[in-house]
Amino acid sequence: MCFGWYVVSIFVEEAILIASSGSASSLSFMDRLRIYRSTSAKRNPSIRDLTTTALALWDTPNILFRGLARRKAHAIFSTAQEYAKRSGLGLKYPVTTSEKLVLDTLSLSEAAERLNEIANQQEVVEHDLHTNPISVLASVLVKERIRDHLSSLFVRVVGNAEGGDQDDDDLTEKELNTSADEEDDVDVEWRRTIDVSKEVGGRTEELGKMFERVWKGRMGMECDEVDLLSDLEGLGGLESEIRALLTALVLYRRLLNDIRREEASMSRSTLLSPPPSPGPRSPLGEKRDQTLHLLRKVLGSRVFEDGDDTEDARDRVVDLVVACERRERGNSLPLS
Repeated sequence: MCFGWYVVSIFVEEAILIASSGSASSLSFMDRLRIYRSTSAKRNPSIRDLTTTALALWDTPNILFRGLARRKAHAIFSTAQEYAKRSGLGLKYPVTTSEKLVLDTLSLSEAAERLNEIANQQEVVEHDLHTNPISVLASVLVKERIRDHLSSLFVRVVGNAEGGDQDDDDLTEKELNTSADEEDDVDVEWRRTIDVSKEVGGRTEELGKMFERVWKGRMGMECDEVDLLSDLEGLGGLESEIRALLTALVLYRRLLNDIRREEASMSRSTLLSPPPSPGPRSPLGEKRDQTLHLLRKVLGSRVFEDGDDTEDARDRVVDLVVACERRERGNSLPLS
């Protein structure tokens, strides 16, 4: 009996994902009715069972019974949400953090709509190996959170870099990045996202780890993994946006570190010798050129146009890139 339900459940989950992609649904009205009866008969259905059944009923193709089916779907989904709020009390299987995230974030109609939107993004199913609706939804929600956190981190890093020479007393309240309490709240949310990404696993976990490394790296982070750019090719949507933000942060920090070391070196040597004459490009200069080129390229991503703060931070970095390029061209003028 239990094994039979498991087989039917897997069949329904895969059918829902296939149907969401626009293909003909392999679930008939009678299939959906049997699933509903099976779920109702279970003494301890899991969150996965409840959400899968609710989504199966929501997309009932039979027009005559669609209204009734959707009312039942709402009731089942609401039950799952209530279980999640009570941390799974009354359930045989505990509620996972990723399941709670989905149920706290989305309504039933929003969940169904999201599945329709992401069904054609094969990266979600193929690489994360999620074969049930709530796991797919959790993966996408976590990636969206990672993207949003990276965008906020990008704004924070650029703001800190430009305000690094000022005392807090000289800054207005608006110019301060965040208060200590607000920053603690942000850190808690970022940590929660990383923890959920580990639970989801797959590529989502990989992106969560990258976000954590960039976040914890602070301004002095050195990273040779700018090969992230090569992975942007052929990727669309969330993955491309996340990797663009990750790469921009790594390259921007590297550029700032190079500039600061160069300025410190020049200030020490100014009193000892005249400034060097422009000459052939050094290996260090060529590496700087590569950094500037890649940074300019990645800043062209559409993710940097989402929000005034992100766009403004992007423009500031572009100004820095332009200034550095002009300086590099001046230093590489041929000797006459």
